Amino acid sequence: MGTRKTKETDYLFASARVRAAENRLIGADKTESAINAKDSSEIEALIGSVSAPEGSSDRLSAYLGSAYSFIAEISPSEDIASFLRYSYDCNNIKAALKCHFRETDCSEMLFPFGAVTVDKILAMPRDLDFSALPKHMSEAAKEAFEAYAKSGDPQLIDIILDKACYRDMLDAARSDDFAYDLVRMKIDLTNIMMCIRIIRMGGGLSERDVLERSLIEGGYLDRMKLYDSRSENEIAMLLSGSEYSSLSAFLDDGGKISLAEIERRCDDIYMKKVRTTKSLPFGAPLLCAYLVAVEYEVKNLRIILAGKRAGLSGEKIRDRVRLGYV
Repeated sequence: MGTRKTKETDYLFASARVRAAENRLIGADKTESAINAKDSSEIEALIGSVSAPEGSSDRLSAYLGSAYSFIAEISPSEDIASFLRYSYDCNNIKAALKCHFRETDCSEMLFPFGAVTVDKILAMPRDLDFSALPKHMSEAAKEAFEAYAKSGDPQLIDIILDKACYRDMLDAARSDDFAYDLVRMKIDLTNIMMCIRIIRMGGGLSERDVLERSLIEGGYLDRMKLYDSRSENEIAMLLSGSEYSSLSAFLDDGGKISLAEIERRCDDIYMKKVRTTKSLPFGAPLLCAYLVAVEYEVKNLRIILAGKRAGLSGEKIRDRVRLGYV
């Protein structure tokens, strides 16, 4: 691709700033305290303490947005974290396209920390100009618009844009080996979950047709070998000896482990990869890891808050919480 590899020593100053910021992460102790809180008001108080612009209606989204702004401010490379922003761009353009056809307002659904501003995203379906998006998503958005206009099937928007998003993520991450590994691992874990869902749906011809069109290229695993696996036991055999072998024990044709639990374990595998940066003295991976750390904190706080509001026990909430960075 001709992309310049990152020079780790360029990140000496930024790494020091990130290590200092890591001391302000919520961490396992506060997460456990939140799980054991008496009611949702205690969780809301913890959320109110996170660093976010004053007056933010959604402090958790604002907290995550602040983390992206912080990394952009200190990074010597403007695009070092762009691969992480692209998933938000993908979510935003998918929502904008669907709402355009439904003639509804989706502005409250969009994330303000993608690589493309929300205002530009909202204008794209109206103007049919998707050029501000990364290359593959730009081409895919036009294709998705036309596909939906012909079929009325919103699933096509998701399939077309998700695959394009990962191509853009791979391109953007090529300058750093750690970032590139993260994207490839995310592709594998996404493909694994798609295959398990289809198997549990019965794996009929229509479902398998959707699966074949949805599986994403670029991971470490052979996506077609995943596709050819007709049972969870076959997927478990395929994963044995890979970085995902820990999932094998939770896959069986009886479906005893819920999809939510398997998804949680996939998230934990991803975080374990991110946590390998703790041993690094400096470098671009530390900046990427910090952003993933904040994303997981936000996800966990939303899970805990929703669980408390639903009256779930601490044990049930704990089973849903993801592994954190600290």
